[in-house]
Amino acid sequence: PSLLQQKMGGAGVDGHLTTWTINYLTNRSQYVRLLNCSSEEVLCSTGTPQGTVLSPFLFTFYTFDLIYNTSSCHLQKFSDDSAIVSCVSEGND
Repeated sequence: PSLLQQKMGGAGVDGHLTTWTINYLTNRSQYVRLLNCSSEEVLCSTGTPQGTVLSPFLFTFYTFDLIYNTSSCHLQKFSDDSAIVSCVSEGND
């Protein structure tokens, strides 16, 4: 949460929105349900909830300053994933 808080503050995001976002992501409970069976609830303070509109935005926000380009590698960024791509010309590359 502190890294997100730093990034949001550095990008000029309003402090109230930053606090709300941190509170939303911190100490939330989650469980798994399949048919009539449910797991125990656990507290989660890392990651973002799957399936929310906020998750891809936060992933992009976390990684917008990630730069990795060299003559042999290229960083390809998507809304919810990143890949470092390189051409392999020999078996030991």
